[in-house]
Amino acid sequence: MHKLKLFVFSCNLIHSLGDITINLENCLHEVAFRHLFNENDLVVSSNFTVLKEAEDSLTYTEDNTNKNILHLLLNDVFISQHWLLQVFIISNDTISVSVPGRIHEAYIVLSSENKREDIINDLKCQFKVLVKDKAWNPRAKFVILIENKYEENEQESLAQTIFSELWKHFVVNVIVMIQSSEIYDLNFTLNIFTWFPYHPPGRCADIYEPVLLDTCNSEGDNVYFSKNATLFPLKLAKELHGCKLRVSTFELGPMTFDRIVREDGTIQFLEGVEVHLLKVLGKYLNITVFYMPRLDNDLWGVRSKNGSWSGITGEVLKNYSDLAAANMWYKCHIIPNADCLTVHSIDRVTWFVPCAQPYPRWSSLTRVFKASLWLGFLAAYIIVSYIMHLVVVITAKISRKQPENYSFHGKIKVFLNFWAVILEESASNNPPHDFPIRSLFFAWVLYCWAVNNVYQTFLTSFLVDPGLQHQISTEDEMLTSRVLKYGYDINTQEVIPGLSEERYKHRVLCEKFQDCQQKLLKTQNFAFAFGKVVTDYDIAAHYMDGDGKPLICQLEDVVLNQISSLVVQKGYPLLHLFNAIVRRTLESGLVDKWFEDVKYTATLRSARNFNVPTGEYITLSLEHLQSAFYFLIIGCIISLIAFVGELFYHSREKRKLALYSVEEI
Repeated sequence: MHKLKLFVFSCNLIHSLGDITINLENCLHEVAFRHLFNENDLVVSSNFTVLKEAEDSLTYTEDNTNKNILHLLLNDVFISQHWLLQVFIISNDTISVSVPGRIHEAYIVLSSENKREDIINDLKCQFKVLVKDKAWNPRAKFVILIENKYEENEQESLAQTIFSELWKHFVVNVIVMIQSSEIYDLNFTLNIFTWFPYHPPGRCADIYEPVLLDTCNSEGDNVYFSKNATLFPLKLAKELHGCKLRVSTFELGPMTFDRIVREDGTIQFLEGVEVHLLKVLGKYLNITVFYMPRLDNDLWGVRSKNGSWSGITGEVLKNYSDLAAANMWYKCHIIPNADCLTVHSIDRVTWFVPCAQPYPRWSSLTRVFKASLWLGFLAAYIIVSYIMHLVVVITAKISRKQPENYSFHGKIKVFLNFWAVILEESASNNPPHDFPIRSLFFAWVLYCWAVNNVYQTFLTSFLVDPGLQHQISTEDEMLTSRVLKYGYDINTQEVIPGLSEERYKHRVLCEKFQDCQQKLLKTQNFAFAFGKVVTDYDIAAHYMDGDGKPLICQLEDVVLNQISSLVVQKGYPLLHLFNAIVRRTLESGLVDKWFEDVKYTATLRSARNFNVPTGEYITLSLEHLQSAFYFLIIGCIISLIAFVGELFYHSREKRKLALYSVEEI
């Protein structure tokens, strides 16, 4: 008799457990087809224990009494043929494999554990694998089902712990379904909990207060919800009641600059395009922008061998801050755990080279004419002088008159007289009255007069502005230069791998882009690749000479166009609100206005050091006329050498003459 009672009790227990499993699946079915029907890609996740229990089922009946909830759910999904399905059966050594091009839109996560700690550890284990999936989408709809009954007075505490764990992955659109009915209850009840971040007013997202959203009731095949509430309502309001927005950045014109540290230790940035953009976000969402102290000295950050990032990128990925701002070039394609906001600017990466140096002022006298013209003029001087010598000799032979003077007799005299004409000095006061001699002399005077007029016309311009030497204007010219070295900083190399090609094999890496700038300014034989937005501002603010001309020039060739945006962690819940405000700010033209204002202010600041002339005329100084003095010094030295040589020659000849006289005596 006792054996019969035990058998009947066991059969009733098995039948009741089977009913509970079917009721769980019925509620899941209603939730899926009511609230996940519009999603195309569905993920079902469970632990390895659930699968093993299903495989170890000892009996199988047509009423599915002993079927596992996972099998019932998968069978239901397959029959519907509505979703693209991916199933994760997760154990401690599971490695995620995703299908390229798919982004998951809904998740159903099952947990069959009994104890609170086991449930939490099970969900942690499953989400640890899910978040590594390339198709991971924290903005999807999540359904968490706790299969076993849990004490009703502790369900809110369990749900709160689950919400706090999921918030670490920025999962907000989530419901937790916990069984609350007893085994022998005729009516099956499943409580559905959710939570609302930043709610009620005055609370930020670090408080995870569960809300009983609805209750699923199942009586046989009859399934209904107590409130028929929307299980996935909009949870983020546009009013965040002063909650903090943690920002990682550094001083970088024109985006973020004028950094100050207040008495209470807080950091503020007073100017910059992105500073103004963050102020707009703070104003319209009522959030407090809080600039975080830096963790390291890296700027944007580079990827280490273990896959982690340094700089402000790493600070966001480590959840040290919520947002990174510093003209961040788009690199969300190489950082799977990051999301980029709407693009707010376009940066052009180009090569910056040393500006052409002015010619030395001492060369002004010779640079008026090209070398070929100077050689032609010298050849004309020699040839015409020699012709004049021949004319004088021939005229003396055929003339019967005695020469009036001998100012043009001899080659030396002819060359000296013609040189005097070139220098616009007086030649012989009384040249011979022979027509051939005077005609040739007059022709030479006209020639020198024409050349001198042209020379003196341009000489003043060359004295005032000696002009610039050759300016490198193309990338090919830069790469083939034997003098110029080139390179870029490690952050640029991280985002633009094309700069590591064989074409740039002689590149030099800088630790920071400022190091590249300083190397160019100090050596004048270095070029670097970087974005125009930042470098143009630095040039306008810091690298202008006293005449208002840039000290750093750029090539017209564009290496690559880069889009810039703010960066947050993947799944950051305020992303869509931020994007909406950024788009409206762009459409209103405010970003362009901020760029113009910042550039104009930088130009005014640097203009204080310009050496602007008081009028349109320039007073020639010793600096302008240094070439004339250099040639004067050279002429004096040559004259002194010639004078000393003549004295030496005269003394030598005098000694020879005295010695010759003594020998004759």
